[in-house]
Amino acid sequence: MNPIVADTLANPRFQLFATAVFSGATVASLILGYQSLERGQRISRLKNSIPRSEADDGKVTYSDPPVDKEDARNQALARRAQAGDFDEELILEQLARNRVFLKPEGLDKLRDSFVVVVGCGGVGSHATASLARSGASKIRLVDFDQVTLSSLNRHAVATLADVGTPKVRCLERRLIAIAPWVQFDLRQEKFDDDVAEKLLGPWGKLTASRISLLTQSTTLTPRLHCSSTATTTSFL
Repeated sequence: MNPIVADTLANPRFQLFATAVFSGATVASLILGYQSLERGQRISRLKNSIPRSEADDGKVTYSDPPVDKEDARNQALARRAQAGDFDEELILEQLARNRVFLKPEGLDKLRDSFVVVVGCGGVGSHATASLARSGASKIRLVDFDQVTLSSLNRHAVATLADVGTPKVRCLERRLIAIAPWVQFDLRQEKFDDDVAEKLLGPWGKLTASRISLLTQSTTLTPRLHCSSTATTTSFL
């Protein structure tokens, strides 16, 4: 063995340093392993607690509109999450990158906001998907139209299976599978002067800030500024 290497290995300081590094690495590995195991167990408990979507006879139960087994599970989880029965740590972990970018106070403000998206097509669907993934928890979707084959080249989440489905329903169906805690208020109707005040109105008794995203051409711009609720309007 090289004399220099032998002297280094025999040096008490080096041995102490090596022991400290090895011990630190071992402790760090144990901590990370425990956290990973704990996270996995939480997710597993959450998945196992979702009600089964099959009846006692083994047949899939359907609601209106008809849903498949996976949709039924997603809807069951969404009902629980929106009722507050969802691990907050899992939500914050999913929104971790957004929290770094927005800062905790910014993310809290977004999660407390109520967003109205008028128009759920090529632009509105992407805006809605980004909002749901970013932490917005209350989103009202306004669009009278249905998903068509020609929609699929630009819609954020629609698939062939969604053709003929209302655009607002399609967005809710796909996004609760990603962010089940998001509450959607679906309004399948045309946005015009007669219903503008109602569609841009508050979410129940909610008095938090509202953000209105207008994603289609309209002459109703003044309506967006006539509300007792604090409003920020964006034209996409």
